[in-house]
Amino acid sequence: MGNDLNQNLVIGLDAGGTRTRVVLAGAADGGVLAETTAGPGNALTVPPRQLTECLAEALAGVMPEGACDRVVAVAGGFAGATAADADDPGTARARGALTEALRRLGVPEGPVGIWSDIEAAFAAAPGAPADGLALVAGTGAVAMRIAGRQATTTVDGDGWLLGDEVSRSRSDTFRPSSRASRSTIFE
Repeated sequence: MGNDLNQNLVIGLDAGGTRTRVVLAGAADGGVLAETTAGPGNALTVPPRQLTECLAEALAGVMPEGACDRVVAVAGGFAGATAADADDPGTARARGALTEALRRLGVPEGPVGIWSDIEAAFAAAPGAPADGLALVAGTGAVAMRIAGRQATTTVDGDGWLLGDEVSRSRSDTFRPSSRASRSTIFE
């Protein structure tokens, strides 16, 4: 990295249910200087202490000694969070864990943006579109409408145990406890 650290830096995170990916880049050109992965980063399902530890580990993996004062912005896309509501429980947990992990590392307080992992994936699309649809269908499923780089509508995305009709088993033998959980939360 050497001379690359004589510039302002930005950190980007993609914190999903399976793994967390962290990238350190130059603020001027977005050139990737370092990247690493760590454990799961879902802001709703990973306990706060474990989430903070995971983020601290990943951040330490990209941040060379003496460069913390050059970080000018941090942006994180978290499963279980949304930019639409700062008071959303997942967003609050993601912000708290990320802020604490940055503090531990010695990164000065500065702009920290929290988005859903779906919003982050959409923003990373070729051409950096401002409007469109994002669809994720894997272990979980979610569809999101984005206008002006803001999520406007979300369908599903509640996790495979509680919703995500696309990814749930089609069998009538789906876990009765999941049905009970869904009725408690959504009805």
